[in-house]
Amino acid sequence: MIIKEPKRLFFSVKLLLFFLIFFSASALPEGYQPQEKNYVIKKNNSSVEFITADNIKNIEMAWVSHVGDFNIIETTPILANNLLITASRSGILMALDPESGKKIWSKKLGSEVAKRGLSYSNGVIYSPTSKGVFAINPNNGEILTSQGLDGKYGNSMSFLPPIVDSNFLITANYDSLESFNLESGKLNWKTILKKDGVVARLWSGINYDKENQLIFVVTSNPDNNQLDHDIKNGGYANSLIALNSLTGKVVWQFQETRHDLWDLDVVGKPIIFNYPLNNKIIPAVAAVTKSGNTLLVNRITGAPIFESNYEYLHYQNSGYGIASQLKITKPNPFSSVIFDLNKDVTNVSNEKRKYIHHKLRNTKQGLHPVTVGSDIVYYGLHGGANWAGANLNTVNNVLYVPSNKYPWIVRAQYFDLNEKFTVEKSMGNKTYRNKCLICHQSNLKGFHQGEIDGDLYIPSLVGITKFRNKKDLLSLKNFEKDHKYLPEKEKISHLNAKSISNSNFNKIIQSVTENDLAVLYTLFLSIDSDIEKRNNFGSESFWQLLLDQEGLPGSRPPWGYISAIDLNSGNIKWQKPFGEVSDKKYKKKILGDMNFGGINLDIPKLIIASGTRDSSATFFDAADGKILHKIKLPYAGSSPPYVYTFNNCQYIIFTSTGSLFSNFRRSYGDALVSFKPKTCH
Repeated sequence: MIIKEPKRLFFSVKLLLFFLIFFSASALPEGYQPQEKNYVIKKNNSSVEFITADNIKNIEMAWVSHVGDFNIIETTPILANNLLITASRSGILMALDPESGKKIWSKKLGSEVAKRGLSYSNGVIYSPTSKGVFAINPNNGEILTSQGLDGKYGNSMSFLPPIVDSNFLITANYDSLESFNLESGKLNWKTILKKDGVVARLWSGINYDKENQLIFVVTSNPDNNQLDHDIKNGGYANSLIALNSLTGKVVWQFQETRHDLWDLDVVGKPIIFNYPLNNKIIPAVAAVTKSGNTLLVNRITGAPIFESNYEYLHYQNSGYGIASQLKITKPNPFSSVIFDLNKDVTNVSNEKRKYIHHKLRNTKQGLHPVTVGSDIVYYGLHGGANWAGANLNTVNNVLYVPSNKYPWIVRAQYFDLNEKFTVEKSMGNKTYRNKCLICHQSNLKGFHQGEIDGDLYIPSLVGITKFRNKKDLLSLKNFEKDHKYLPEKEKISHLNAKSISNSNFNKIIQSVTENDLAVLYTLFLSIDSDIEKRNNFGSESFWQLLLDQEGLPGSRPPWGYISAIDLNSGNIKWQKPFGEVSDKKYKKKILGDMNFGGINLDIPKLIIASGTRDSSATFFDAADGKILHKIKLPYAGSSPPYVYTFNNCQYIIFTSTGSLFSNFRRSYGDALVSFKPKTCH
């Protein structure tokens, strides 16, 4: 969130004079202005209890409100007409009393309501949903049918709060941008960001420069493209883009990654500010990326401000279209994507290190396209920067970025498009039924968990004779090496329940002989030849978290940071671990962990952060990154914190609903937790 000058507020003269006196007398940085949405006063009293860096240790819980929806909520509440407005993932928009957290009203709007935020303008709430944007009366939650088309704008799914101007509303949908007449709801224009035959996804950030009539969006790559040979340059994907707000035409594009096969999106709300350069003010816009870069450009022209430091970094092609990524040295990268197989494997223990090396035994060094039989490992699929993006203090142009740096392994495998023939052959083979069926299934496809559940991986045996030679497959030593770490029964109990119930995996592996391997090789060769004759080889790719035996990331910690970047010089001022986690087996406390909540800069000199697995709210000194205070939340923070002032008291709200991903608390919460100074009454 940018610290910027507010619009005019209709305060009484007495209250306005109080604010001027208060801010001039307090220790706020020169030029600081509170944001309009965070500083709303209900009563005209003579004092306000503000939270500061000095009294942060003395805050106390004001209230906890349970929204009644045990799912991950990424909406940051907003204050609208003296009510705190938020949403649940089950499709309910609701209003709470800002002072007590008591629910005032709720309105069912459908699925995915305000997934990542709401807009509030001229006394109206604009809520994105899976079926368009609704205009809502903040007083009672009713749809304002006098606006738009019976209170609605468009029918497309939108994750992001819309841009609202005096006569139009602009939505960033999953695959397009749309502009509507604010009064009538009539469509002004629609822009699909399609180029080179692909459509870029819009899910993370949008902003508006009214003075220059420009809309800024950040884009992701197309869906499921790890095996796509034909993306060319990727069109408008992986970019920071400016569009004309009146026509929807693209004005300029600044692309970080071309032919992205790795899901290295540009993320977060683009940040608009004025940049001082050589005694001139440059209109600038900044965005952060999963790769750990900060894109800093002239917002009128799209030209990079640190232009001389850019060059392209090319990756191996392996028959794919040319893939490249900007190598940005200024501003300094706050993270990276390259995983060094020698230097980056976990150092928590030798046992863990050996386990991770085993999981990476089929992995090549570097970032390259994934192919069957050759895995890749890299950082960045969930950041670098994550969906909440970065925040900027425009007084000193310091950018604060919460980020992740933990590894992902990406694999590709074959499967039989018409598997009944493969099943018939495998089930007719006694050796396969007794020695392999239990894990690899009758279709030979194996099994893998997604990022929400864990990292269990049982490889597909379809096509194994195409990428592994006969000598390897007949080697008992190689077989034992491949099966060194066996899955837990309960993790695969659903695959072949009858076979698994009384099985001892170690005994099965130890019973395999060289003759068994010869029988299996003949079977696999026959199956692969049959699939090839039928032209039924299918291929798929998937990614998994690279985790150790206790479910911790398989790289060296820290796994999460907060960085302060001086955009004037382009240098990182400081970078500190964010969050902590315990290795229970080795009784080690590890600083720096995966995080998904975001930060807030609305209180001078403070960074308010949440979203780590330790379920903490952490308060950092913005000057040097020192931790000033920590508070335990019911669950991990799941959206950026929110700060507002009400009834002469300042509050901090945390949306505490946990996280989807492996090793966060799986029993999701439904809490909004509010804190205030102890001196507030």
